[in-house]
Amino acid sequence: MLRRCVLTAAAAVPGFAQALRRRWIVATLLAVPTLGGVALLGWWVGRAGALGTALDPVLLRRAAVVVVLLGALAAVSMFDTARDLWSSNAVRAVAVLPLLVSGTGSWIAFDHAAAIDAVFTGDAVAAEPSAEAAADGAAPAPTDALPITRVPAGGTSTSTAPTVPPRPPRWNVLLIGGDGEKGRSGVRTDALVVVSVGRTTGDVALVSIPRNLRNLPLPLGSPLRAKHPDGWPDLANTLYNYVLSTPAEGDGTPQAAERSLAGAVAEALGIRIDNYVKVDMVGFIRLIDVLGGVDLTIARAVPGPGPIFGAAREAQDYYGPGRVHLDGTDALYYSRSREADSDYARMGRQRCLLAAAARQVSPARLLTKYRELVAVMEQTVRSDLSPAQARDLVDLFDSIDTEAIRSLGLVPPFVDTTNPDYPSLRRLVRQAIEASTTVPGPTTVPGPTTVPGPTSTAAPKTTTAPTTTAVAVLTEASRC
Repeated sequence: MLRRCVLTAAAAVPGFAQALRRRWIVATLLAVPTLGGVALLGWWVGRAGALGTALDPVLLRRAAVVVVLLGALAAVSMFDTARDLWSSNAVRAVAVLPLLVSGTGSWIAFDHAAAIDAVFTGDAVAAEPSAEAAADGAAPAPTDALPITRVPAGGTSTSTAPTVPPRPPRWNVLLIGGDGEKGRSGVRTDALVVVSVGRTTGDVALVSIPRNLRNLPLPLGSPLRAKHPDGWPDLANTLYNYVLSTPAEGDGTPQAAERSLAGAVAEALGIRIDNYVKVDMVGFIRLIDVLGGVDLTIARAVPGPGPIFGAAREAQDYYGPGRVHLDGTDALYYSRSREADSDYARMGRQRCLLAAAARQVSPARLLTKYRELVAVMEQTVRSDLSPAQARDLVDLFDSIDTEAIRSLGLVPPFVDTTNPDYPSLRRLVRQAIEASTTVPGPTTVPGPTTVPGPTSTAAPKTTTAPTTTAVAVLTEASRC
């Protein structure tokens, strides 16, 4: 009895039970394709990595087919063994278990592949600024406009004279926070942040665009530009919804609203926008929850805002001061609050939250939470990244310098949001994205983010840099 049970269980490995029973021909017929399938799966996963496989819908579907075939071989092996060892048909029916298990796994793989295809459409059309806008960004900014400090994790910095850094290739992704709350007409893109990553250096710069920025220049050659040659006449956060309802004024495609917004941001900032990622605000809550929340050090108490549609509960009375752990709901309330300050301070909190999340997430964390992430993203995230690009972006996590994420808010007094000087704005953006050193002086972002002043023993150079600047470096020691 024990021997029959052991042999039946061993038959789950195709050819193994047959080999134990010295049925060499049958064992070979079952084992050879099994070993080939396992080797093929191992080669695929070894080449792409576990996370790379999870983000590759083509590979997921191929793997699903191979898994079904392996399950079928295991079912044949178990049935062959059970037929010889057991007279009961009920016991022989155990042979269907490998097929059921492999079929379930394959269904999950196909379902996840479909979700990856839905999130990452792979139809990116990079938004290039006009030659005039790009030339503005390439021009040097005033020496007193934008000193930048790189701050080590300990909270102090070493300063050197300004230098012209080399221009590494950048990957610029526009994050669009869509806010279609109950009671609002359409979707308001209240959160617009460009994440610029150095492909070779791993440095990161965050540039946030105020929702109330006026006269947003429109993409060259677009119907929108022909209709509004002097720029978008309304607030920046209304452009998306306008094109969403009239896609013919964009490029006429299903992505007309996103591409028009990306094109307008590229023209406004004078930089190429390679991709966009659009996140629904309710989805933001769920994404933060899946990632385990986020830890922040809050410098001063931030009052909670009023109720937000889709939130699981009301906000706390206050967030901070001090070290806090925020789940998705509280992270959204904290980043949306403007009860005690302004839209511009809220922008600073959003950038600080993004920087903290970037420090605390890892490819390993993404892999362990893969199924939950895919389920949330399928419902609330859309991007023109291809799955391969998404995998490359995740791979960049290993090289990102999370101790010095530069942050720029296009806010007063550096930018007049009502009547912006776009050539000057473009110069600020270009320097913020590419600069890596600075002159001495305390650095403070308008709003909540403060970076300690330098403690270098070197003799400071004379500078006209103001004590309050447009850029800060977000570090573990920085306070939101």
